[in-house]
Amino acid sequence: MKSITLFLMAVIPAAALCVYIYKKDRTDKEPVSLLLKLFLLGALITVPTSIIEGITEPVIRGIFSAYGDVSSMPFVIYIFYQFIYNTFGIALVEEGMKWYVVMKTTKRNGNFNSLFDGVIYSVFVSLGFAALENIMYVFNSNSFADGFSIAFARFFTSVPGHMFFSVAMGYCYSMWHIFDLAKQCEAAYVSNGIVKQKGLPFDGENWLRRSIIYPTAIHGIWDFLCSERLPSLWLYVFIIFLYIVGFYRIKKLSKADNYDRSIALGLTVKKYPEIREFFAARAAQQTVTPRSVISGEYFNKGENGLR
Repeated sequence: MKSITLFLMAVIPAAALCVYIYKKDRTDKEPVSLLLKLFLLGALITVPTSIIEGITEPVIRGIFSAYGDVSSMPFVIYIFYQFIYNTFGIALVEEGMKWYVVMKTTKRNGNFNSLFDGVIYSVFVSLGFAALENIMYVFNSNSFADGFSIAFARFFTSVPGHMFFSVAMGYCYSMWHIFDLAKQCEAAYVSNGIVKQKGLPFDGENWLRRSIIYPTAIHGIWDFLCSERLPSLWLYVFIIFLYIVGFYRIKKLSKADNYDRSIALGLTVKKYPEIREFFAARAAQQTVTPRSVISGEYFNKGENGLR
């Protein structure tokens, strides 16, 4: 009975947040089968992640071995060590593995069609990771009381923390996807002589880089503030900050959710206002719709559809 209680306490927080984020997906609900797959893959990567972290820790500690044990290092060296270890030895490994799963599973998935999709994909992977990590922590405790205390503490800290890291990842991932569509849309307009190229073409690569940099940075700060020789007050302040910003961003992104192609078209029209005139001139002829331009259907009609 105690084991079942600990198991439920370890899993329920992640499951509850999955339900919460699923309800926030307003434009086009994702298939439950895809979300379960992402959740399970997130749980499975805890194993290779633990192995990699087991390799990085002694390597980083060895680099700083000249300064003695971690507990006896000069404070400035200790701070630098904790920054390197928590950012590159833990945060980058965990967020990098999550990022890889999200990209590999959803990059070319036809269901990836709105702004919020990147968020929900990243959150489900992260919460799968958090759930199994929770189980490992709880069942490795010395007693039921210890396991209960760990599960209760992580209910309000680490589990929602993983979700907040992934919100940053998911938003940037979606923006990369949308900017890639805007790039295709812009290229279609330019190549068909509707507009002349202005400045550099749309490029989503910066957003792709941010999708791993931002969650790694936030996660690294979180773990860094958990360092034993730092005041715990700063960790609590940071957690409260993430709660406020994290739930605000989820609410805002959910409210602003729209189909990826519509957002991509909006970005293109903002850069090339003269496109509005093109649509106005062609609308009466019923030869063009914004969606047909982005999809390429319009330009595949005889003489590129420009009649």
